[in-house]
Amino acid sequence: MSRILAAALAGFFLSGVASASTDGATSLAVGGGFLLGNADRCGVSGERVARAGRIIDRLIRAAAGDAGEARSAEQRFAAVFLATAHPQAGGHALIPSCRVVRAQFDRLERHHRQAGLD
Repeated sequence: MSRILAAALAGFFLSGVASASTDGATSLAVGGGFLLGNADRCGVSGERVARAGRIIDRLIRAAAGDAGEARSAEQRFAAVFLATAHPQAGGHALIPSCRVVRAQFDRLERHHRQAGLD
């Protein structure tokens, strides 16, 4: 299951980064919020999560068609981040293993470095 989730996260995130369509900003927001919220839940340092969040915010704004779409996507990012960083006990949330989350977060950081986004 965790390999499937890892592949799904990677595909979802990378397809969102590659696409600057109308829903590109929202896709980035949801994927970024999910990954960063889980990274926070899994103990990735706040500094690393914040740095990745700033980069994702820039990508969201670049992918948005206008300021309203950017604002809406940023709100979606915040909602998904909070929901995954602090999942409700006993809820039915999708909670990936921290091993998978850390691996995907490391991959995201490597991608940002290679792309010169840091």
